[in-house]
Amino acid sequence: MDKITRIIELKKAGNSIKKISKTLGVSKNTVRKYLRRNDREDIDVESDNKDNLSKLLLGQNNQEERARENRLNELLPYLVKELKRVGVTRYLLWQEYKITDPDGYSYSRFCARIKSHKGAQDVTLRLEHKNGYALTIRNYTMLTNQLERYITAKY
Repeated sequence: MDKITRIIELKKAGNSIKKISKTLGVSKNTVRKYLRRNDREDIDVESDNKDNLSKLLLGQNNQEERARENRLNELLPYLVKELKRVGVTRYLLWQEYKITDPDGYSYSRFCARIKSHKGAQDVTLRLEHKNGYALTIRNYTMLTNQLERYITAKY
């Protein structure tokens, strides 16, 4: 937060973006980003409290972001279930999502969230062992019948 206040103070003092970036050791794009946000929000560094500066730092209200995330989290089980149906695509689901939540995530973020939710659900177990060391039996009754026939035929 100190760097943000310094960026704003140096700009008000009349320094160029290039000089600010060299002085503070941040990129010119970072300086531009915070100056644009400051112009939009019109935050006074001297009189405003740290909440307004954190709002400037984050770019938007943290509560709004959490609310948007919670709305999508509630929909994720339904979306994953719908994706299993024939003819239902992620793009189609995203269009429906944007109708219900116009301030919702972009398509790429939406797909990434679905992918991470599906990955969290699909847990598999892989048994690793040396060859011939362990045996996994799927159908025990079939195996015992085959062993009985083999043993009686041999002896």
